[in-house]
Amino acid sequence: MDCLVKVFQKVGMEELLLDVPFVCKSWYEATLNPKCWQNLIFPENFFAFTDRVRKEYQKEVQITSFIKSMVNRSSRCATTLVLPHCSTEEALGYAAKNCPALKDFGLHGHISHKNARLIPKMIRNWKNLEVLRLRRAHYVREILQQIGVHCNNFYQLMLPQSYISDRHLSVKD
Repeated sequence: MDCLVKVFQKVGMEELLLDVPFVCKSWYEATLNPKCWQNLIFPENFFAFTDRVRKEYQKEVQITSFIKSMVNRSSRCATTLVLPHCSTEEALGYAAKNCPALKDFGLHGHISHKNARLIPKMIRNWKNLEVLRLRRAHYVREILQQIGVHCNNFYQLMLPQSYISDRHLSVKD
């Protein structure tokens, strides 16, 4: 079983949820191990993915509930979390509280300005955060302040579609 878990840790979320468990009983049981769910990287084409989930399980997929269920599979052991751009405020808050071991956080695409205001608050929960990946940054000053206060091992901030002025880089007033 341990060998299967090690292999499945390297498998993507879509395969781990929709393919691997249906091969045989031992593979299904291995996918229940929280270590398989340490890297919660939601597919970039989230709606195509949830459409496949809906077809496979004959059930509608509610975004917030789905994100929560994937976070729960990690049993608070997730170290990587990349959420879809359509994540709700509730899903973002849930992830912040239930992924305390997080080292790498990112978002696919642009999130609303309203939800972007949650990012600095989320960082407070992630003492082990090393990498933060956002397409576009709002609240850069607040994000940098929270990283400076809470994330001693932080080393990489990726904001590929953002302009950061000198004003943002000076976090001390």
